[in-house]
Amino acid sequence: PPTAIVYFPGDGTSLSPAARSQVREAVNAFKAAGGGGTVRVVGHASSRTANMPVEKHLEVIFDKSQRRATAVAQALI
Repeated sequence: PPTAIVYFPGDGTSLSPAARSQVREAVNAFKAAGGGGTVRVVGHASSRTANMPVEKHLEVIFDKSQRRATAVAQALI
């Protein structure tokens, strides 16, 4: 199960102060558990835009998911 879930406001891809705090808490939990193993970061985005073809929508949410995961990974680093 996930140690932490970081939520992004609306269509955002930047970490809020609260999200940065969640990342720090996840790091502390990882260290408290011995710091061994791996860290998995997964980004999600799913809001459907009605005025967009499905193919374009999939490109947009893939890009947004990647940017969200990157924001969390950079905060971890």
